[in-house]
Amino acid sequence: MAQAYLGRGGLYAILGQPEKVKIDRQQAAITFRQQNNMATDEKVMQLLRELGG
Repeated sequence: MAQAYLGRGGLYAILGQPEKVKIDRQQAAITFRQQNNMATDEKVMQLLRELGG
């Protein structure tokens, strides 16, 4: 499920919808964290920081 949020966030980025990008990437990070996938969670959090989120 986390990959789906991450992918959809990428599509929103292409479509120029930054708020939706942030929402989906935040949800991806939460889901990765719940799955104890801390390495990927940190990568997603870095992407969010780059977006200012």
